[in-house]
Amino acid sequence: MPLTDSYLERPRGIAEMWGRYLESGEYSDFLVTCGSRDFHVHRLVICHKSSYFRMLCKDNFKEGITQKLELVDEDPDVFQAVLTFLYTGIYETDKIAGSAELEIPPEGSCGSSVDSENDEENHRKGRPATTEDLVAHIQLYASGDKFDIRDLKDVSSKMFRNQLMRTPVENLDVPQIIQAVYTCTPLNDASLRPVLIDYCVQNLSTLLTQPEMASVLADMGQCAFELLRAYKDEADLRSRKAVEDQRTAVLEIKKAESQQLRESLAKLQKRDTHLMEILASHHNCRNCGKVFGGAPQVYGPMSDRVMLRCKACYTKHS
Repeated sequence: MPLTDSYLERPRGIAEMWGRYLESGEYSDFLVTCGSRDFHVHRLVICHKSSYFRMLCKDNFKEGITQKLELVDEDPDVFQAVLTFLYTGIYETDKIAGSAELEIPPEGSCGSSVDSENDEENHRKGRPATTEDLVAHIQLYASGDKFDIRDLKDVSSKMFRNQLMRTPVENLDVPQIIQAVYTCTPLNDASLRPVLIDYCVQNLSTLLTQPEMASVLADMGQCAFELLRAYKDEADLRSRKAVEDQRTAVLEIKKAESQQLRESLAKLQKRDTHLMEILASHHNCRNCGKVFGGAPQVYGPMSDRVMLRCKACYTKHS
């Protein structure tokens, strides 16, 4: 039986199959309205990695009974990217940021055989980011937090960190990024905020020359406080390192002085031994035969060799 065209054109993997179901809305059993757009989705997919949707789809909630959900504050393009991630495991921000973005399947997602560490390294070596790229990662991170999608939060936070750290501060509108992060993330956020604060501390001298920084820090008091605290921690760290370096230098100097002292003592001991050997073997002058009456003489201040000179005839004995 020959293969039909429809068979040859069918999806090649589960991710592609679910992507087509998302696009067509075929067999959908739940409607999400976001702004002016309707998304015909499948509860089997959206509830799998999101406790938010899993809870709403229960029969004791209005949304579970009507099988409809209206998202008032969510951007349609951002929600489309969230659904794409849930359905296919592909992370994309091109429609949000307005620029092409490499698709990144998270570790363990359907159809993904790319190691997450290699993927992260590839992105670290990629092009510098734009402000729009970083804001898109922030929005997806916020959506991952809102809908409790842990994989989406992990990928978006990694992308944010990697792209931010490899981009020169002159290429970014940092006040806008600060406003986005501190508006979209909770007070106890431990992913985006520390990364952004560390970046600001590293580039503080440049940022302080930007007039917009004063305005955004005045509006975002929490950011100003965390920036001051991070700067203090950095200063304390540098101070401790300087003290440790000084302590190490002093120890090295003392070690060198101790070694020099041990070498000097060893030379003196060798000199005394040599003198005793001369005195034991030479009781009388070999020239005049008289008993030595002179004191030993040293060849040099740091020499380990000595000599005896006869007081009567001045003959040297060494």
